[in-house]
Amino acid sequence: MSFWFAPELAGATRLGRYLSAVIAVFWLLRVPIQIFLYDPELRKQNRVGDVIFLLAFSYLGVVFGVAALGVLR
Repeated sequence: MSFWFAPELAGATRLGRYLSAVIAVFWLLRVPIQIFLYDPELRKQNRVGDVIFLLAFSYLGVVFGVAALGVLR
């Protein structure tokens, strides 16, 4: 969806902006879930993967949030 409908998701339509906002909320909610609900011992054992996933989910949330706001149109 992100590749085929990129202009719409980037703020060309109200529906695209809404979908971008929903996707941004999804990814941004994933960050505190990982921090607070995942087993701390498991996160320590896999620290590199933990940090990579946190950065990736944060990045996706910010990118879709910017698209939802239509900042870069």
